[in-house]
Amino acid sequence: MARRSRRRIYKATRDDEYRLLLGHAPNELYRDLLIAMRWAGLRVSEAVSLCWEQVDLDALQMMILGKGGVERSVDILPEAERMLRRRAAIKVNGARLSFAGGEVKPAFIFPRPNGQPYTTRSVQRVLKGLRERLGIPPERGTPHKLRHRYATDSLEHGVPLHVLRDQLGHADIATTSIYTHSLPGQARRYYDRGTE
Repeated sequence: MARRSRRRIYKATRDDEYRLLLGHAPNELYRDLLIAMRWAGLRVSEAVSLCWEQVDLDALQMMILGKGGVERSVDILPEAERMLRRRAAIKVNGARLSFAGGEVKPAFIFPRPNGQPYTTRSVQRVLKGLRERLGIPPERGTPHKLRHRYATDSLEHGVPLHVLRDQLGHADIATTSIYTHSLPGQARRYYDRGTE
């Protein structure tokens, strides 16, 4: 009998679960927060505190203030870009969000009605309720597991580990390497590619 590996398998939110969460988000703002965590790999605290001044849609870059006050540049992928451009065009409290000079824009990209950011706890609570209602296992439907989905997909698309480390804001590449676990059928796909 084969010995079971003690290596922990890190579970990311599956794409079908992500689509379920999106489809049942309580409002557009929560839906957009999910997109930010999934497609930009943001921590929940980074997503709720994200300000327009941190986003450069021309350069497709965000400057994120992460753990320990360390700033990093994050590439804006197409899904996140569409969401940000849509948010930039909506009206909030009568003021048009815009990157053009002279127009008033709220500081936070995902503001509550009073203009202040949501708390990480409130986002976690909403996701927990959604997860329970939709039958998504607790080990997969969390803000951190959305970030994990971003990391796993990035590696599957060939993003080098050191680039992903910088995108995620990890101080140590060993932290990023937890996402390098193999998926069932991966070895066969590489083999089949080489024999074509």
